[in-house]
Amino acid sequence: MAITLALAIFGINHRRLIMDRGWIPPDKAAPKLRLGEIRQLIESYAAYNSLSVDSCEKRDEDLMLKVKTQPRGIDQSEEFVLGGPGGARAYERPVRYEQALVAEIVLGLLQRAIPQTEGLERYRVDVTDETDNAVGELVITRAALERVGGPKAGSLSKDRALATSDTLGESRMWVRIEEPPRPYGARRRSALQIPTVSKRRF
Repeated sequence: MAITLALAIFGINHRRLIMDRGWIPPDKAAPKLRLGEIRQLIESYAAYNSLSVDSCEKRDEDLMLKVKTQPRGIDQSEEFVLGGPGGARAYERPVRYEQALVAEIVLGLLQRAIPQTEGLERYRVDVTDETDNAVGELVITRAALERVGGPKAGSLSKDRALATSDTLGESRMWVRIEEPPRPYGARRRSALQIPTVSKRRF
């Protein structure tokens, strides 16, 4: 196991060097992900997009997803402490919630997933809200999804027109926006009375 992990770390750190020297053929296809691996991938991307995955099924070359929007949280600064035996540091992360079109968020989810889901030709996403009411569905082919410009292109209407079916309309959802963590000020750190020795690790 130690040798396997060492080779994996070496491959991650020196991937470009390995490919440039021809140790791995540049046209070698990556192995296809199993359904369980695809679901884990989709769940991580969905959480990033303020969605949760109720089901993930693969039928021939189609990926069928059922996702749910999340309720609005509280705009606040989340506090956490990182440290170990040598001491600890306190940080805060401002969090706020903004509304966005469900269709935009669903397209963003699929855009992130498409590079890792080779072999799939069509994606169908059924959406319900946090109270289990149906919101709509979006169906799009892989070829059309590869032409989606995303927020940088600035034309959501054109992106949505590429879909085979889109019944999401103008439905909106709450999206969690996290700002980068920042350390507490000196005054706040002293007020928290953070211990210099902590056995809790994150």
